[in-house]
Amino acid sequence: MKKKSQITLFILLGGVILIIIFFLFVMREYEAKTELGDFEDIKDINFFVGECLNAVSVRGLEFMGLHGGFVEFPGHLNTITTSNTELPLHYDEGANNLPRVEDMESELSEYIEHEILLCIDGFNVFKERGYEFTEQEVNADVRIEGRSVYTEIDYPVEVKKGEEITTISAFNKNIPLKLERMHEFAEVVVNKALEYDEGDELIPDLDINSYIDDFELNYDYYPVGFQTIFWQVEGFVGEKPYYFIFSTRFRRELPHW
Repeated sequence: MKKKSQITLFILLGGVILIIIFFLFVMREYEAKTELGDFEDIKDINFFVGECLNAVSVRGLEFMGLHGGFVEFPGHLNTITTSNTELPLHYDEGANNLPRVEDMESELSEYIEHEILLCIDGFNVFKERGYEFTEQEVNADVRIEGRSVYTEIDYPVEVKKGEEITTISAFNKNIPLKLERMHEFAEVVVNKALEYDEGDELIPDLDINSYIDDFELNYDYYPVGFQTIFWQVEGFVGEKPYYFIFSTRFRRELPHW
């Protein structure tokens, strides 16, 4: 009888322990849900904004590559048109029109601040689920450094559902792209063009293969007439090809080279 009583006691104790564990688990889940309130979609909202930031950043960078450092086509510069492609002259008979990295960062920031609001579209997709949003001004920051372009937005948004309120604010993306190196290569080309125009050499010193090897990039060029060269530097955004295109127009005629 004593052994049976002990077994029964152990069974009862085991049952009590299981009940306690189950109770603690339920309470922990309840507390977690209480902290989050009804915000089961909050991760989706953060992911949505992050994807918009990535999409508009990459699109702005693509425009920047096609215009040789300008997001918006610079209407104040002379241009060259070839094969239905219009391109600003980044070096124009002595004038260096290549934008600085700081200017590129500023212009891309402005592009992101405008375009991301169009992508988010007032969070309408989440308003259909019963969420309310109070948005503040978007401030973007872009850093073009080495092998990456870092984009970040400060975008305070109050999210409300029922009685629950939370705030989201900072989002960032690190885009693998050697844009700074591409720009450095363009600077080398523009400086060599200026040296040729200001010197008396018969042939411009455009032996830049050593530079392109240092920058770990590929490039090609296309002479247009006797004074202009169309340059294309190739890199990658992740695994997707990316092109940084710029042009140089010399003051002096170029020999056939």
